[in-house]
Amino acid sequence: MPGTRPIIVKAYTVSPTTTVAEAIDVLQKQGVRCLPVVDGQKQFMGWFSFQQVFRSILPAAVMMEGGLDNIDFVFGTAPGAAKKLRKIEQLTVAEVMARDYATAQADTPTWEMLRLLIKYGSPLPVVEDDGRFLGIISDQSVLSCLEEILKDLPAGAADAD
Repeated sequence: MPGTRPIIVKAYTVSPTTTVAEAIDVLQKQGVRCLPVVDGQKQFMGWFSFQQVFRSILPAAVMMEGGLDNIDFVFGTAPGAAKKLRKIEQLTVAEVMARDYATAQADTPTWEMLRLLIKYGSPLPVVEDDGRFLGIISDQSVLSCLEEILKDLPAGAADAD
């Protein structure tokens, strides 16, 4: 079965020129954990989430391989992080977004979408071959699709395998 049913086509998105402060506001008001970054031509460019904000706040020594794993010894860490957040909020989403991502296509079978979600995490963008953004799939959307399929099966067929 093609994977069109689990696709959430009315996903909240932000443009690459949106400020980080505006994008944080969308995340908080809409209660979502990440936002697809989509340009004016509907091209998927990356993801924006709190994780990108937090990565921008943390010192490089914490983020590097083998770096510090505890910065509690630094006096005034929280005020310093808050000041750094103020600076980051002025940046555009394009400056902090995650550019490393896997994608699914509209015709990706539901089983393959499930495999991709397990391998890369949720959500995943759904794009055309040319990169045009169509929507997202999430753990919840695929599970809902599978539950709908179960409802359409004849009685007892769901138990047979």
